[in-house]
Amino acid sequence: MSHAMRSTARLVAAATLLATALAAPQAAQALDELKIIAPAAPGGGWDQTARSLQEALQSAGIVKTVQVENVAGAGGTIGLAQFVSNEAGQGDALLVSGLVMVGAILTNKSPVTLAQVTPIARLTGEYEVIVVPAASPLQDLGDLVLRERFGGEEVERLGTRLERGVDDR
Repeated sequence: MSHAMRSTARLVAAATLLATALAAPQAAQALDELKIIAPAAPGGGWDQTARSLQEALQSAGIVKTVQVENVAGAGGTIGLAQFVSNEAGQGDALLVSGLVMVGAILTNKSPVTLAQVTPIARLTGEYEVIVVPAASPLQDLGDLVLRERFGGEEVERLGTRLERGVDDR
C-alpha cells in the first residue's frame, strides 16, 4: 500500500471516529450539517486536510452536508479567533490546526490560544529534521549541541525559529 493510500485510509478512519464523537448524543444518527474551518487560503495543507475530511465524511454518509470555510491570515490565528468567538458550544463545527498555528500564536502574541479549544482527533503528523552537508564536521545532534554551547560561533540555520514563525525559510 502506498504512502498516499495509507494516509487516506488513516484520514477516513479518523474521520469516522471524529464523526462518532460529534454524533455521540444522537447515537448512530448522521449529522445534517458540519462546518470545517481551514484557517488558511485554499490549496494549502489545512485546506487539503479539511477537504479530505469533507469527502470522507460525506462519502461514508456520516454527515449529509460538510462546508469547508477558509479563513486565511496570521498563521491560522485569525481563523482560530473566529472559530472561538463564533462556534463556541456548537457541536457542528471543527477547526483544522497544526504546528504552524502554535508558532503563530506565540509570534503574533495572539489573545486567542489553543487552550480555548478542545482537540478531538489527530489526523496528520509533522516531522522535524536536522540535516547538515555530508562533509560537515557535525555528525550527530551531540556535535551540534556542543558547537552551539561551547563553539564560540553560531551555526547557520534554515528553518524553524519561533520568533519568525515555524515556516521560516
